[in-house]
Formats: sequence, C-alpha cells, structure tokens
Amino acid sequence: LLLNGSPDARHVVLDPHQTSAYAGRGLQILESAGVTPLVEFHSESSQLALPQFLKEGRQFDLAFVDGNHRFDAVFVDLYYLGHLVRKGGVIILDDYQLPGIRRAAAFFVSNLGWTVEEISPPDIEHHWVVLRTSEEEDRRDFRSFVEF
Repeated sequence: LLLNGSPDARHVVLDPHQTSAYAGRGLQILESAGVTPLVEFHSESSQLALPQFLKEGRQFDLAFVDGNHRFDAVFVDLYYLGHLVRKGGVIILDDYQLPGIRRAAAFFVSNLGWTVEEISPPDIEHHWVVLRTSEEEDRRDFRSFVEF
C-alpha cells in the first residue's frame, strides 16, 4: 500500500489475545514481513474498539473478522463495521461454517442490502465469506424487519 501511493494506509489489528494466548506471534509475522509501519495494534475486544473508532470518525475500506464466534458478538461487529466500512466496502468473515456467523451475516444481507460476493469452497475448518456493504443510504422505516 505504501508503494502504491497510499502513505496513510493502515493495517488495524484488534486482538485481545495476541500477547497472552498467541505470545505475539501474529505481530511477529507482520514484523518479519516488513509491514510494521502499517500496523496499528489494539489489544481491546472489537466490541470496545469498534464503537470508539466510530466515535473518532474513522473509516475503513476493508475488514476481516475472525473473532468471537457467538451470534451476538458477530452481530455487534457487523453492526459497527457497517458504519465504519465505506459504502460498497468489503467485510470478510472467517469461520462462516458456524451457524452464529451465518445467521448474523444473513441479517445484514436480508435487511441492509449487503451482498455475498464470494463464499469459500466448503471446508470444515476454514470457511469464509466476502460481503459487500450497500452503496445506498439506509432509508428503512424504523419498524422495518425482514426475516433472515
């Protein structure tokens, strides 16, 4: 990204377990790849960091989600990312084979006009989906709800 004329490009990482459970291995890999200048690491959970990013007025082109796999946590992540990722931006969800992740994504596709761009070939361990957020402003009635 830096080489392509994006000097302000950032790789924002949210991982509350990076230093405790993984001994910093992910950050070490980024360092060995030479991309440390791009990395902005946060040790908070996404449920705490994403609302703060929204409050700060931040915006992202792409998000990759591989966090808490429970429906409620994924739903909250997608809700905030729907406001943080630019209109028509991309959100990639890992572990899409899990029911909670599939159902959370289904809400945003059914109710907010997001689209499924690609789904990985079925693989029991790593199944992912690429979602594209809507280009349109959300103009739903405040009572709007579509089954998902």
